[in-house]
Amino acid sequence: MLPPSLRLISRIRMLLIVGIFLALLVFARPMHSQSAYVRVSQVGYETGKAPFRAYLMCTSSQTGATFTVVNSQGVISYSGSAGALLGTWSHSKTITYYVYALDFNAPRGDLYTISVSGPVKAASPTFAVDQPDILYPGLLLNTLFFYETERDGPTSSSTPSARRRTP
Repeated sequence: MLPPSLRLISRIRMLLIVGIFLALLVFARPMHSQSAYVRVSQVGYETGKAPFRAYLMCTSSQTGATFTVVNSQGVISYSGSAGALLGTWSHSKTITYYVYALDFNAPRGDLYTISVSGPVKAASPTFAVDQPDILYPGLLLNTLFFYETERDGPTSSSTPSARRRTP
C-alpha cells in the first residue's frame, strides 16, 4: 500500500494525463480531405500548344475564383478567372469535387505553380513549360526502366533487373 502522499501524486498524474488526452480530443483538428486541389500535367506543358489547361477541383462551388501562374522567381506570368463548371468527379461515396478549367499561357524554359484564390484557396505542384525534347526524354527512360524491371522469363534481358532477378 502506498503512503497517502504518493497516492495523491499518482491521482494527480492520472488526472493530468486524462485532461491532456481530453484536450487533444476536443481541440485537435479532425483529419479530412483537402477541400480544393489544382491538377496540372505532371510531365509539363509543350510550348506552342497554348493555351494550357489545369483543373481546379473543389468540394464547393467556386463562382468568382481567380488564379495566378507564378514562375520560379516569384513573378506572375499569367492571371485569370476560373472557367465554367465542367462537371463533377468523385472517388468515394462521401466526397464529390466540382471541376473547373484553368486555361493559361506561360513562357517556356521555367518552372511554375498555380495559386487559386476566392471562396477556397489551393496551389498546384510545380510544373514545367518547355520544348518536347526537354520534357519527354526522362519519361522514356522511366518507362524503359519500368518494363525492363517487370519483364521476366527465359527471353528477358540477361542483365539483372532492379529486383535482382535474372532470366
